Amino acid sequence: DDDVGREQDPEQLKTQEIQTLFNAIHRLKFSELLPDDQELFIKISRNMFPEIQIDGDSVQSSEEQLQRSLERVCEDSFLDSYPYFCEKVQQLNQMISLYDGILIVGKAFSGKTSMYKVLSRSLGPHDEKKSKEEGFVTTVVANPKSMTIEQLFGYFDSCNEWKDGILATSLRTFS
Repeated sequence: DDDVGREQDPEQLKTQEIQTLFNAIHRLKFSELLPDDQELFIKISRNMFPEIQIDGDSVQSSEEQLQRSLERVCEDSFLDSYPYFCEKVQQLNQMISLYDGILIVGKAFSGKTSMYKVLSRSLGPHDEKKSKEEGFVTTVVANPKSMTIEQLFGYFDSCNEWKDGILATSLRTFS
């Protein structure tokens, strides 16, 4: 880069810091909002951060690649790639990148299973021969209602030794 060793303009630095702050707030809270509240969030953000470009429909290049992949996976799975569904899958991807573990909750038949399966296939290789190579996405699904707390998390046995539960075993396998 030509900018190596040069000091950046203080205004440019301030704008970059504000952009970073907004991106952090957006990634953490936007997906938790209802659609009407998301529109309100964008309007308020434009007023609070006038020096940065805020567009509710803008996506970065990695998100654009994920969007194309989502559409292809939806087509292959005979699912309609409605904008709302794809947006929720994008938000799920952002949440996964921010947090170590997440829960997907919602009403029955609201698309929870389809959402994580489409994301998993979108992030993984699209060639079946490459599915065992690096970059392949593996998911573990646990239904906490079907087991005891001890089976889920683990417990101390009668000899005071720790026995891992399903979640601890899964986390250890993938770490």
